[in-house]
Amino acid sequence: MIGNFELNMFYCGFFLREHLYYMPTLDAVAVAILKADKLFIYDVFAGQSVDLQAVIQALMNQAEMEVSLGFSPIDGAGFELVPYAEEDRTLFLRGGQIGKAMFPLLAQA
Repeated sequence: MIGNFELNMFYCGFFLREHLYYMPTLDAVAVAILKADKLFIYDVFAGQSVDLQAVIQALMNQAEMEVSLGFSPIDGAGFELVPYAEEDRTLFLRGGQIGKAMFPLLAQA
């Protein structure tokens, strides 16, 4: 989602402020939660295109981790699409599908 600065800052400045990780070698910031053997990446912010696999490797704290994304990656190769359904929070479209994409979690109000 483009032009969503205010909502991103709302999440990053309050609820997720303890979960911001700057990766100097990639010149990127990830909003992510690390718990035991699970890594959940809400989003990645960078001034240029960055390799998502490099971001994941930089954030992992052990060799084997389950990784989930809160956005649709540009290249979904190697990722499993798991349909999301939650009562009163699922987006439905009449008359078609949008393909393999999700509305970014940091763009939801």
